[in-house]
Parts: sequence; C-alpha cells; structure tokens
Amino acid sequence: QLDDDVIVAYGDIIFEEHLLAAAQNTAHDFGVVVDLDWKALWTARYGRVDFDLESLSIQSGLITSLGEPNPSVDEIDARYVGLLRFSKRGCEIIKDLYDRAKRDFEGKVWLGGRPFEKVYMTDLLQELIRQGHPVSAIGVKRGWWEFDINEDYELFQRLNASGELKSFIDVSQRDAR
Repeated sequence: QLDDDVIVAYGDIIFEEHLLAAAQNTAHDFGVVVDLDWKALWTARYGRVDFDLESLSIQSGLITSLGEPNPSVDEIDARYVGLLRFSKRGCEIIKDLYDRAKRDFEGKVWLGGRPFEKVYMTDLLQELIRQGHPVSAIGVKRGWWEFDINEDYELFQRLNASGELKSFIDVSQRDAR
C-alpha cells in the first residue's frame, strides 16, 4: 500500500495546517515533525517538564536519536509530535526493512526490547538512523495537541473555554486537523 509519498498522522493528535504543510514540503525521504517549544505544553499538561519523556536529539537538522525512555530534560532538543512524511523512496526502504525484520524477528524481540509485532514508530525511525538513513527534523513551535489520557481532553476543553488554548494550538482555524 505504501507506493507513493505518504503522511502518517497519529490518531491521538490534532494539529494546525502549517504543520502538515511543513511535513509535505520536506525534501528528505524521512521527515518527522518535532516541537522545538514543547516545554510549555508539558508544563500545562503535567505541571512539570520532567515527565513522560523520550529522547530526541538533533544535529544539523537531522534526528540522531529518539525514543529512548527517561532522558534528562537537558538532552531533549524537541518533542516528537506523531506527524511524519515518507517519500516514495522512503516507503520502499521501510517496506524492505519491514520484510527483512519480519523474516528474521517475527515472534522474537527486535527493537527497543519489544517483540517485532509491538515495536513503536520511534523504534523504526531509530533503526533507520542506525542504518545511516537521514531522518529530517521538521522543527515547529507549538500548533498541536496530544490526547493520551482523559485529563488531556479535559485540559484542552478548559483552556479552549478560557482562550488560553491559543497559546498552544489555534482550533479556530478552518484548517485545523
């Protein structure tokens, strides 16, 4: 099914149109939208920034590491949003990686200490990086919201009612996804 450029958007996020445009316009085979200004959102969601963290390191516009649990806040250059773009060539690389991994690891531990059938997208991206494929960091500042738990929805509603939500995402936009 992955036979052309594709956008992958996690089902638990909403985002402003400009994030999608940024993903669509990347020239790399693998583009990952990352929030460079994530700490304000984490403070609003959790009352602190040192919670529910995963690594994300960027050098020269490319992601060099992501998905490792519990890094220090100082080691995080941005927050993974869950919005990605793979070129047609990138899709071919992913399909080849998947086919080889299924052959070699089905029913076995593969990436991130997880069985093949349960690896995360961040595990797959980290494997692409390990293999030398450039994974572009598409840096944005805010413009998205994640709904992991009920409290995320309740906070979203409260901030929307008070007008404070606009400091994170503008849902009044006609194009908000």
